[in-house]
Amino acid sequence: MHGIWLIAFVVQWILLALLAVLFAGVLRYLASLQEKLQLAAPLISRFELGEQVGAVDVTDLHGNQATSTQAIGQGRNVLLLLLSPKCGSCKTIVAQITEMARRLTKWCRKTPRSCRMALRC
Repeated sequence: MHGIWLIAFVVQWILLALLAVLFAGVLRYLASLQEKLQLAAPLISRFELGEQVGAVDVTDLHGNQATSTQAIGQGRNVLLLLLSPKCGSCKTIVAQITEMARRLTKWCRKTPRSCRMALRC
């Protein structure tokens, strides 16, 4: 009876080692696949890193139209977020940013001094 248990124990460890080798192989394959996908990914912008972009028409969170040169550089903190109007997840991002801006405005009305200190950049 002891011989059967010993054989089962050894077979179990051999199978466990085989499973570990297979798991490592799958992870290595996934890593190489990810690298291939990154190399094959198209450029998402026609601009190079650090390239200056001319003035563009922008819309603020209140729906006001302006150019980027009017909005940037007037002593205000500006987040310039470029999104596609047809992108579903982009619409979610805009809704979240709008909600954050609404909450920040509400908080600044309650505690204007703390707001000025928090937004000093």
